[in-house]
Amino acid sequence: MADSETKAAGQEAPPPEDNRAAQAKITSVKVDLEYPFEHDGRTVDALIFRRMRAGDALAGENETNEIRAGYALYAVLAGVDIEAIEKLDLADLETITDRIAPMLGKHGAAAVKAARRKATA
Repeated sequence: MADSETKAAGQEAPPPEDNRAAQAKITSVKVDLEYPFEHDGRTVDALIFRRMRAGDALAGENETNEIRAGYALYAVLAGVDIEAIEKLDLADLETITDRIAPMLGKHGAAAVKAARRKATA
């Protein structure tokens, strides 16, 4: 039965297939860094990012620079300070962006895409 036929028959159309169910099960992502760095007297060779919560969208609220606002969000999700995120090699930052995208929701993913475009422009 086509979508319009389903609606006409008074039945609700089934939700489109997507990966929301799979995303809901992901609670954290560990990203091993290709380019470890020193921060606060220790070597950072991996970061663990948790799922984004609604309040996390405010992490970069006071930042006037959109890229730095994105870094602030990453810092909150990884439980590190923004200076640690700023020390990441660009290749590692791109890997992180790709790996955590499913945990950011639509709002977070759109913000990250915008920041990435500006960073590479």
